[in-house]
Amino acid sequence: MSRLILILAFCLCGALAQAQVPMDPSIVGDKTNHELSWNTSLNYFYQVDCSVDLQTWVWTGLEAAGTGSRLTYGFMSTSDKMFYRIRASVDQNNGGFLIEPQQDDTINQIDGVCFAFDLNQFSTLPSKIRIFERDYNSGDPWNLIGSITAFDERQIPAESIDEKFFRGSAVWLPSTQGDYEIQAAVVDSTGAVIASVIRRITIAQKQAPTISIVSGPTTSASSIRLDGSFNLNPGDTVRRIEFYDNGQLIATATQEEFEDNVLNLQGEIVRLLRGAHSIVVRAYDSTGAFADTAPYAVTVTGGNARPSLTVTAPATDLSVVEGDSFDIEYDQPTDADGFGDITSVRASRFIIPFASSNDDDDPEEIVAEDSSAPFDDLTIDTTGWDPGTYTIKVVAIDSTSTDSYHHYFRVEVKSSESADFVGDLFAEIADEQSLTLSDLRFIGREVSSGIFQNGQSFVPTSLSQWQIDSGVLLTTGDFSIWDDGDTGFYNSRDQDEKGLQLSARGDFDLENRVAGTQTQDATILEAEVFCENGQLEIEYQFGSEEYDEFVGQFNDSYMIIVDGAVVTRSPGCADIFAVNTINLDENRHLFMGDDEDIDPNGTLTNQVEYDGLTIRLRAHVFVEPQSTHNVRIIISDVNDGILDSGVFLESESLRTTTPTP
Repeated sequence: MSRLILILAFCLCGALAQAQVPMDPSIVGDKTNHELSWNTSLNYFYQVDCSVDLQTWVWTGLEAAGTGSRLTYGFMSTSDKMFYRIRASVDQNNGGFLIEPQQDDTINQIDGVCFAFDLNQFSTLPSKIRIFERDYNSGDPWNLIGSITAFDERQIPAESIDEKFFRGSAVWLPSTQGDYEIQAAVVDSTGAVIASVIRRITIAQKQAPTISIVSGPTTSASSIRLDGSFNLNPGDTVRRIEFYDNGQLIATATQEEFEDNVLNLQGEIVRLLRGAHSIVVRAYDSTGAFADTAPYAVTVTGGNARPSLTVTAPATDLSVVEGDSFDIEYDQPTDADGFGDITSVRASRFIIPFASSNDDDDPEEIVAEDSSAPFDDLTIDTTGWDPGTYTIKVVAIDSTSTDSYHHYFRVEVKSSESADFVGDLFAEIADEQSLTLSDLRFIGREVSSGIFQNGQSFVPTSLSQWQIDSGVLLTTGDFSIWDDGDTGFYNSRDQDEKGLQLSARGDFDLENRVAGTQTQDATILEAEVFCENGQLEIEYQFGSEEYDEFVGQFNDSYMIIVDGAVVTRSPGCADIFAVNTINLDENRHLFMGDDEDIDPNGTLTNQVEYDGLTIRLRAHVFVEPQSTHNVRIIISDVNDGILDSGVFLESESLRTTTPTP
């Protein structure tokens, strides 16, 4: 019987953790029956790999918790030469420092794989954390998918301990579905390594949410108010619903409003009028996946029928220079019952006004109208319009003031043909040596956003967490007052951060994910990004006037979406960055309160407008290199548009890098 040549390689990985006894490994026997033994330490976790060439290592499947005594395990091999490697990692909380993902998690591909870590078990901060993946049970070499270097340590006010933490978020976007093994490795300043447990995860196809119409009216002699009339059965994951009548979107509602607050896109009550209706309800979950109910037939036999209007152009959103005109084309409107002849076709730009405005302020401005049949195309003159993105509503109205279902589209108004507002913003934040941008889009009023300088002069030098000196600020209000100082709810410049936006709603992607009723005053940057390398990053800080009085009530939020996945996740991966998830009570180590941290003595002469800020954070997204990815950066008011919020994006921080080994 040939003797098996056994060479034991081991990894003593205790440099960042508590003291570990020498493993003193040994092996006895031959290839048909040999035993590997080593000393173990409490609070450590051990895994054994094998290799025939010291190049490709395969996990043997052996995992063992340290007992403080010597462990012995038997192995068999058909090779004449075999190398063994023992990996030791910290094993607190049954898994070491890798908190998310969990063992045997099934993760929807569109969500991405979010990583969370517990760094408090280490005596010093890591220099980096490397993240690896490979196909499950394949024996393939590990693939390095990401390397994280954004760490910090902070003593929380009124607490006696220092919090060590990962400063941001990390999300991997797998290109294919299947079973994977993932592992993280902490590297300290000396190069010593602590490997996490190996976890198996399944990347699965996204499952659509479920919803059904349980009951509702089938016939009525009078109009039917849409909200409260239908008994719905939404699944647990449903966050938003839309109502369609004969294929046209007529109303929407967010979580916990499905029965009582079904409104159109302007927040108005919707009624089903005389005629036959085929109602379909579409349900969205937190990732934007959706499913439809079966059509539900309703007939209203009495009253006036709603006029019908079909807009044929513009077919998509459009862009014009301020002062230019554009046409709205449509088929001649019709009146199904001939009662209440159609009197006009009207186009309005919808405005969410200052929340402090008087009751008689009109939330929309009529920009074109034809009141003589046969009705001609509408021509809209943009002279005097502020640069930005506007939502246009088109309706036909009869003599009883009943209007058709509303048709919406957006128009971007630029200050000049050469003006490139969105291009200037992306040029400020993008490192164009490592990525290429195309199809740039800005949604919102230009007055809401801009390029800022000298940001570090507005916080005490003792707050090292504020490190963004220049970049782009996106707000839900007025960019110009970002450095106006905190003087309470209302100051001399435009009544503090009370916002004026020209938008019918906020953003549906954000609405799907945030706990609230509706979003308003959304500002959005979007682009197609060709990534030279496989690690996409951006640095940012989020601030809000909602702090701290309105935490739990008005959950203004910010998020970045890459290829449909939210990549700005709060610690633990459970939620997005928002007023309700980062504040004095939640994730305190990531938050700077105005009175508690920034200006506790009330002596600062220069101060940022917002009453609270996150510290500087970094989003890490592990993507397929040499490919194009859709990136959306969104900030929005939630529940109302009164007090506003902003996100500071650091200059040249939108970049790609190659993960460092």
